[in-house]
Amino acid sequence: MKKVAEAVRSLSAREEFLKVDGRPHHITENSVAVVFSVERPNKYEISFNGFASNVARDRWLSAKLTARDLITDGDVASLEYRFSNNWGAQLQYFSPLDERDRQFGITLSARREEHDPLDFGKFSFERYSAKAAYYKDFGRGSRVGGGYAVGRMTYAGGDTISGPYLDFTYMNLDDPVMPSQGFALSSQLWYPLDETLLSRTMFLTYLPLWGQRKATLMGGLKTGEGDNPAYAAMLGGQMELDSLARNPMMGDQAWWLHLGTSTTLMKTWWGGLRVEAFGRYGQVLRDWSKKDSWWELGLSFNVLTNSVPGRIFVVYDRGNEITFGYSIGVSMFWNDSLP
Repeated sequence: MKKVAEAVRSLSAREEFLKVDGRPHHITENSVAVVFSVERPNKYEISFNGFASNVARDRWLSAKLTARDLITDGDVASLEYRFSNNWGAQLQYFSPLDERDRQFGITLSARREEHDPLDFGKFSFERYSAKAAYYKDFGRGSRVGGGYAVGRMTYAGGDTISGPYLDFTYMNLDDPVMPSQGFALSSQLWYPLDETLLSRTMFLTYLPLWGQRKATLMGGLKTGEGDNPAYAAMLGGQMELDSLARNPMMGDQAWWLHLGTSTTLMKTWWGGLRVEAFGRYGQVLRDWSKKDSWWELGLSFNVLTNSVPGRIFVVYDRGNEITFGYSIGVSMFWNDSLP
């Protein structure tokens, strides 16, 4: 039964299966068959997502159409459009996983971006990108991809760059919605020919302390080109630090750390409630030397769900300012230099 449970967990993690059950069926006294019951998702689905915060520049609502089994059984295509003052659209296609857990994917995207960094000033432009990559899953929670990407932006007359693209993810959190222990890592690297490496790497770990209390350590590193705002590494734009969400810092590289301790107030079938006290610190760099830094201390009340999470928070920052804020949804990478 242990092997059956492992197979059910492995199949349930695959996007082409909505629900998987497994049970033994006795044929004779000395032989047993294992019967798997598999439920597939609907062929066509429409879903909605969004994000809003009083401290972030962008607020948006997106509609996503997903279609399955278009060319062959198990493939998935999706078209998503973002309704906002800064529009965005993304078209994706993924082939089914083969017997070696390999998959081919194509992503086309277009969007308008607007930024107002502390040390630069307000600017906006449009970004268009395309990437094609092969992906391979290694067990449950590990995925590696490699391919080629092309990008074009309209800032300062426009520029088109292209180069190899790499993607890596790993996750062994005990619960994807309300984790209490485990580790997660994601990294995307794009190396346009004759240009600077553009990358984004993030990690997250939960450590149980006592009772319902957990310790959280997370952080990340971005690399880019500070002389070109469209490809710069920005600190705060994805709410890495809440007090920099509207006016991030910009450089060649940026890194940040978040250390917090949280207590679970309630846990139910839809998610739960947690309160967290945290401290954050980050730096932007010029040629890997410190350019500027920022810190904040805060307290947040978190509503965790598998659909639309929310936060209410208060932070005190390096500028001796206190910010009361909220966020609904997840700040997606709609305004990032990676394709």
